[in-house]
Amino acid sequence: MKNIHWGIMLSKLFYLFCVFICSILIQSLYLFIMVTFIMAIPWIWLNIYWLKKKLHKAAKNRAYK
Repeated sequence: MKNIHWGIMLSKLFYLFCVFICSILIQSLYLFIMVTFIMAIPWIWLNIYWLKKKLHKAAKNRAYK
């Protein structure tokens, strides 16, 4: 009987451990995505601004010709 009890205890602990690790991984992934997104916003915004400037310049050059 003792062995079965220990087996159930270990399986429960293992299950809890797996859930704990999974939750940590999901949270870290969520944080990573958030940080990446926050860092990417200004970069994307700058790229769009730069592209608009370049297109505007090209349009101006075309207008002069």
